[in-house]
Amino acid sequence: MLCLDTAARTTAVFSPVVDVVAFTAPIAAAVVLSIVAALTRAPHDGIPFSWYLLVVVAFDVAHVWTTLFRCYLDTAENNRRWWLYNGAPLVLWLVLVTLFHVGGEAVFWSSIGYFAIYHFAKQQYGLLALAKGRCRDFADGVATLAADRWWLFAGAWLPILSWHLDESRRFDWFNRDDLFVHKWLSRRVLKPAVAALLDVRAMCEGERPFEGSGIEADGDASSASSFTATTIVDQLTNVFCGAMKPPDHCHAGGHAPASDSTAPPSTSVVDWWQSVDDTTYYAVADAAHSLVTYVVYPAMAAYLAYLLFIKRPAARRRKAAAAATTVEPPVSGGVSPFRHLPTLLLVYTWISWGVGVLVNHRIVSLLFLNLFHAVPAYIIAFAVTHNRWKLARISNDTGTSTMLDLIGQFFTRKRHAWLYLSLLVALGSAEEFLWESLVWQDYTPEWWSFDPSTDFHPSLRAMLSSTLILPQVVHYFLDMFIWKMGRLPDGSEENPGLRAHMGLGGGPPRSTSVS
Repeated sequence: MLCLDTAARTTAVFSPVVDVVAFTAPIAAAVVLSIVAALTRAPHDGIPFSWYLLVVVAFDVAHVWTTLFRCYLDTAENNRRWWLYNGAPLVLWLVLVTLFHVGGEAVFWSSIGYFAIYHFAKQQYGLLALAKGRCRDFADGVATLAADRWWLFAGAWLPILSWHLDESRRFDWFNRDDLFVHKWLSRRVLKPAVAALLDVRAMCEGERPFEGSGIEADGDASSASSFTATTIVDQLTNVFCGAMKPPDHCHAGGHAPASDSTAPPSTSVVDWWQSVDDTTYYAVADAAHSLVTYVVYPAMAAYLAYLLFIKRPAARRRKAAAAATTVEPPVSGGVSPFRHLPTLLLVYTWISWGVGVLVNHRIVSLLFLNLFHAVPAYIIAFAVTHNRWKLARISNDTGTSTMLDLIGQFFTRKRHAWLYLSLLVALGSAEEFLWESLVWQDYTPEWWSFDPSTDFHPSLRAMLSSTLILPQVVHYFLDMFIWKMGRLPDGSEENPGLRAHMGLGGGPPRSTSVS
């Protein structure tokens, strides 16, 4: 039985061979394929069709269909959370269509891109917690897992932060007019808000019938109303941009220019905002990018290496020496090399995000991000589903199997692993064929003259894009629920049977999840 033969292995997550395939092979394959891409002079900013099939279709797109085996090809599990598994796709589709209509394609793809980034990082933390649970690596308490959690997230978020601060890069997670969130806020929200406030203020000032510091005693109601509106707008303007108003001495040469009574009212705030966006902003962003990329990130990586390979091993050796003089039993797992798997997963995560985000090469980035994410997803979905039906057959608890159950059982038998992968790749290929033929047309032949940007009504395009991206978004969303291995306050499991299907005894603490 996959993943439950605990007598044969006490520290491997699945088995020694499968662990190597799931965690080490993706990084090794990414390195080898990156060398191949360099030797074949693959373009930096594009993806040839052969690489597209390998890196995008076979891994990034196809792996999202593993959710079928956990949620939809298991009738008992689907009935247990019927509203979640069957209602979430409809609700998410409505949200996606609304997002496309309200925010446009840039906001649509950017939002899904950030959701994907969160999903990738969260899955890797779940794998780390699973490895620690299998290795019984909780001897130092939950604090060790919490510390490793933040180290893992730092390995993901620091490259993402550096990416956001690099003005020579763009947000190309999906490479579909994605926008960095801070640039979107600056261009689409803050600058229009400042301009609108100044327009309203100018309008109010133009309607003000009295000049001076106040309203005359015989002023009428409209005067008071205009003055009040101007005062409110002044306050709102101060909230948004008052702190950014340049002082009088901030002019060329350090001196204020001579006053010109004939000059029109100045819109200095908007002008200064534009100058900050074009000059000062870029200088500050470049300095912050250099600080994060060349100082903070390497320093934290060096300290993590010291922590994992020097400090913690020394502490464990001291603890083992102290335990040798007492009657304490030896630590579970003996001297198996797989006791170091949690350490390796932290290192692999830093490598995956560091190379995948900081290296500005499209194929290399996809290799390091997609392979390390998709291969464990393939294996863990297969192992859990295989063990679920294996245990059911052993305990004669299969019940009345439906056609969906039989399909799930058939594809997750050990000897059918190649059929399992073939089915997922076929589903991913079908999905990507629809994307390519109806929306993107990056690789379609020249005779395919259909232009979706002009031939489709915007509403139809919104519904089509939302429908085609739905499998990925549902995968991201449901993964937040279906892999939780903790316990509810009443002591029951959040996902009944999942801990047994994972081969966990004591397992990780309550907040742990695989994805």
